Amino acid sequence: MISRDAEGDLFVKLRARQVAESRAMMLPAEKVPGLQLLRRAFHQRSYEINLLTGGKHQPAAMTSEVDRLRDHVSDAQTPVGAYLHYLANLYLDFPEPARELMLAYREDHMWDRLEQRPLLSKILYLLIAVAIAGITLRLLGFPVAVP
Repeated sequence: MISRDAEGDLFVKLRARQVAESRAMMLPAEKVPGLQLLRRAFHQRSYEINLLTGGKHQPAAMTSEVDRLRDHVSDAQTPVGAYLHYLANLYLDFPEPARELMLAYREDHMWDRLEQRPLLSKILYLLIAVAIAGITLRLLGFPVAVP
């Protein structure tokens, strides 16, 4: 399995760059996709098939994707290699403006949502500070009353 740390992401970017070069596409270093971006492209392709492909054409689109993956699996030496090659090709199949948009997109995280609600974030920070203070006092040997 590919780790989610910086080394794992670098590994994915190196493989994605190789796939781009094999397609005669030169991507600048800042535009080479990592695993998160490749997964985002996969999800966008799934949305296209599920939401934009008409009823009787949807099974054919799904079969086409399965056939593409099967081709990558048969050509690759390992399942991970096949997966990365498939994802990189899927990402590179999107037109440049779509890839730019996927690259610029930033997902909301819990802390981002908390920053949008100042009162809630202050209450959370206060609770965290009280918990840390209580633990510290307990470790220092002071009696702490717990309700």
